[in-house]
Amino acid sequence: MTLGHYGAEFNSLRAFEDRVFNETSSEDPFVILYVKMARLAKKLRLWGQRRISTLRLQLQIAHEVILRLDVAQELRILIPAERSGFNLFNQHFARIFDTLSRI
Repeated sequence: MTLGHYGAEFNSLRAFEDRVFNETSSEDPFVILYVKMARLAKKLRLWGQRRISTLRLQLQIAHEVILRLDVAQELRILIPAERSGFNLFNQHFARIFDTLSRI
């Protein structure tokens, strides 16, 4: 069986895998523990990256929804009852501002 153009890369990859297997199939309990902890650390890093990217996406979506709601609220036309309440609020605010500016 010929591997074609990539034969050399596959041979070096197989040699690498053989070397890794030989190193990890040690009887030394410390080596076994080290390999297991290294694999766990790698899996936890990948899990954390996926988790954080999911949270970032959810946060971006929430910001976009809030922005669109703010824009819609600013652009909507007020009904007469809201306008009168808004004017009343402005009058009270103007009185408070005048009082504070005199102090």
